[in-house]
Amino acid sequence: HQDGVLTGFGCLDRVTHGSGFVAGQTFIASGYQKSGKTTMMCQSALAIAKRGQDVLYGTFADLSPAALLQKMFQMETGHRQVQSDFDQAALDEIKALPIQFYDARRFGRNVEDFASKAAAVAYKCGGIVPFVDYVQKVRTAKDCQSQVERVERVSDALCDLADTLHVPVVVGSQVTIDKDGEATTKYARVVEEDAGTVLRIRRKESE
Repeated sequence: HQDGVLTGFGCLDRVTHGSGFVAGQTFIASGYQKSGKTTMMCQSALAIAKRGQDVLYGTFADLSPAALLQKMFQMETGHRQVQSDFDQAALDEIKALPIQFYDARRFGRNVEDFASKAAAVAYKCGGIVPFVDYVQKVRTAKDCQSQVERVERVSDALCDLADTLHVPVVVGSQVTIDKDGEATTKYARVVEEDAGTVLRIRRKESE
């Protein structure tokens, strides 16, 4: 099988024959707004970090690093706030994991800045798994004539990052409905076309 990092989801790891997130490729977690993309990515980031692998989680959307940390805490304990010594121990354990947050509001929304940070962390730590939440919110320093071109250039840069560092890059991507009523990647299909693996996330419809 190919080099990779286990996702933390047994079904995904089996589908990829034990490779999980494949090194040198982008993995796209796509879905409609509020479909669970961030939840899936946070769960994977936690699972990877618990195995001792460094994670760089780039938040380009609405959630701050503090909100993501709270989300991870809730996943682990089922509580929104610390209610006991057990909860505090769980929170301390999460904070001690090798997860670094890249806050785009502080460090810049350009993909070039994120890639530079990822390369620096990889060099220092000897490896890294970057997460990008999510691609339609990422910008580029290059001049673009449209939203489509911007997302295409960001996708190219993330693929280059995966290839250069020989790591998987896990990318959240928003889905929308096209003029024919079909689900498609918002702004640019190339995000999924460039990827090694695409996971379409859907919320279970209420009966």
